[in-house]
Parts: sequence; C-alpha cells; structure tokens
Amino acid sequence: RKIELVDKKTGETIFTGWSSHDSNITALAWLDKDHLVSVGLDGHLFVWRVGKKLRPSASYLHAHHGPISQVVVCK
Repeated sequence: RKIELVDKKTGETIFTGWSSHDSNITALAWLDKDHLVSVGLDGHLFVWRVGKKLRPSASYLHAHHGPISQVVVCK
C-alpha cells in the first residue's frame, strides 16, 4: 500500500512512500510535524518519520483484533 502526501494549496506531491500495511489504509493522523500514524484493515498501526522518504519509526502489528477504522491523536 502507498502513502502519498499532497500540498492542499498547490496540488504538488510532497512525498510518496510504500507502507507496510497488508491491507487498505483506513486513517492517518499527525503526531507532530515529523511523525505520521497510519492504521488499516489489517489491524496494524505504524508510526512514520516523515522527510524526503517515509521511514518507519515504530510498528504495532495486530494492534487490534480486526480492522482499525480511525485514529485520534490527543495532545
């Protein structure tokens, strides 16, 4: 599965990268300006370090017994 970030104002692709999800990604959320969380139908949760390339920072395989449909970050 692929994650692509696009500048909302210009439509320009900021970066694109392959995720480690086995199924569709259902939600994304920013932890801070450098880290993005992705969750998916595979029940996995990944924390990504965002830069020129998308690099995994942490992974929680089967973080939930079943699909994960949303993620919320509380600051």
